[in-house]
Amino acid sequence: MASGIYVLFNQFPLREITIPIVLFVVFTFFVVSTDSATIVLGMLSSGGNNSPKTSLKLLWGIALALSAAILIIMGGLEALQTVAIIAVFPFIFIMFALCYSTFKMVQSDSMMNIPSVEKDKT
Repeated sequence: MASGIYVLFNQFPLREITIPIVLFVVFTFFVVSTDSATIVLGMLSSGGNNSPKTSLKLLWGIALALSAAILIIMGGLEALQTVAIIAVFPFIFIMFALCYSTFKMVQSDSMMNIPSVEKDKT
């Protein structure tokens, strides 16, 4: 399954160029995503400071890398996927609460009460 993209690109011309480009794009995606995660975690752990200390971001980066490495060593990609699903599960209830509160807010909004237009009986 993981090598499917390479099998696909092997069917097209210029695969010597497209495969390294795909690798670069995937690598860049992971680096940017991890950098964003360390900044957000640093902001949250520093009390909402918009520019957390570099040492705090570095600490979170190391923690993320170690946790991913341990999960991959222990059970491969399946263990990492299982932990991700378990970690996200509680957010289902938060999303249901957000949907419910949004629905109630829209119902109670006075701007949403559109008066009915009656046709002239002339």
